[in-house]
Amino acid sequence: MMFLNLSQSYYNYGDTAGGVRVIKNATVTITDQTENRVDKLFLDSNYLPASPELVWFYTINKPYKTGHHYVANISYNGQIITAEATIPQAIKKIDTVTYERYFNPSSGWWNYTFHYFFHDIPGEPDYYTAISPNAVSFNNFYSNFISDAGQDGQQLEITTTNPTLGPPPLSLGAQVISVTEGMAKYEADVWTQHQSGGPLSEPVAIESNINGGLGVFGALTSSPAYLIKIIK
Repeated sequence: MMFLNLSQSYYNYGDTAGGVRVIKNATVTITDQTENRVDKLFLDSNYLPASPELVWFYTINKPYKTGHHYVANISYNGQIITAEATIPQAIKKIDTVTYERYFNPSSGWWNYTFHYFFHDIPGEPDYYTAISPNAVSFNNFYSNFISDAGQDGQQLEITTTNPTLGPPPLSLGAQVISVTEGMAKYEADVWTQHQSGGPLSEPVAIESNINGGLGVFGALTSSPAYLIKIIK
């Protein structure tokens, strides 16, 4: 899925229209350079999770493959915008998951910290995040990324927290996500800006890998699910 919107400066006080300005008349192609295949995306819309309004995006009903290198080409209003990314490999499995917890009397919920242990995919730079058990969206985990820099092929640990779990017994699913470098940097920067305290705080330089535009062209792949059983 590709979302294309026109952006404005936050301080453009002359802009009174508000809302998201969706680009609906672009020509979008994605080239699989590994297979030398070109796919043209089409405009579609849907009510996505946690979205009260119809969301427009460009998409195609064809599978993409891990390890393949893709180049996006967007033609809009006489402009050519490009980006590229290689879909990362998924880790084969999560070795184990440990956790700590404490009861929060003010909320009546258990607060959990989970530790995922898994082996890095050797031979290439990798970036990872993890889905906190029972997370409802990508926003539940996109602020926490680690890389394998200096630890190629070794066992890595990534930590997540979830403050909204009920009392045991619980059975929870967990996954480790492999993401492209551009996506990891972009999402981490957006989260940092989101947590910075508002428009009067020091701005964060958002990572972008779009040539001729702003944003991120990236991909993620997920590990097989790991079942966590909390008995007591």
